[in-house]
Amino acid sequence: MLIKKEALEVARAASKDPTRYTRNSLYIDSDGTTVATDGHIMMLYQPDPEKQDDPSEYPMAETCNPASTETLKPCSISSVEALTLAKAISKDKRLSILRNAALDAKRTNEGENAVFMVAEVDKRQVISIKKIDADFPRYKKILPALPKNPVFIGFNIALFKTLLDALEKAGAENISVIAPTNGEQAMHLKAKSAHGTLEAVIMPLREDHEEIWGLKTQKKEFT
Repeated sequence: MLIKKEALEVARAASKDPTRYTRNSLYIDSDGTTVATDGHIMMLYQPDPEKQDDPSEYPMAETCNPASTETLKPCSISSVEALTLAKAISKDKRLSILRNAALDAKRTNEGENAVFMVAEVDKRQVISIKKIDADFPRYKKILPALPKNPVFIGFNIALFKTLLDALEKAGAENISVIAPTNGEQAMHLKAKSAHGTLEAVIMPLREDHEEIWGLKTQKKEFT
């Protein structure tokens, strides 16, 4: 099994409290989905089967076989070690196959450690990370069920971050979202500060309605 760097970066959503084992971890499901939560937020990455590299083309080591055909038993590893592993992944742009961490499902299933490997053109490094023996929350039940006719709205993440940072600097505490009724409307946010009320609006991306997540990069602007 091959795991992309972005799948490991999900660990940034985990709790920073090392005593909360299930919240301070990255959960790896049998299909390569990765999930992290701190109890208040949750983030997951689900790989697209049609866009994955072939594990049989990844370099092999005596103690790590990324092309193992065994199905991974879901497991959790430390979020800190997951992010360290992400940093160790090759940045070589010549070979996309190396921009993965390899996971040996068979050895991981059999032992106390999750067995990974990162590789460069001329070297390989096997990294064993102790599995966390704790039950991870049932993330599929946490995800909200979609309504019959859901409204999907796309936002530019950089603009969204800029807006949230500005609200925080202006003293916003908890933020309320006035839900739009269609994908063409702006998102309207309201927040209380110590001495008043803050309001903000962010315009949506122009969306390709043929696919739910097929967002075009062109942004709407206020007129």
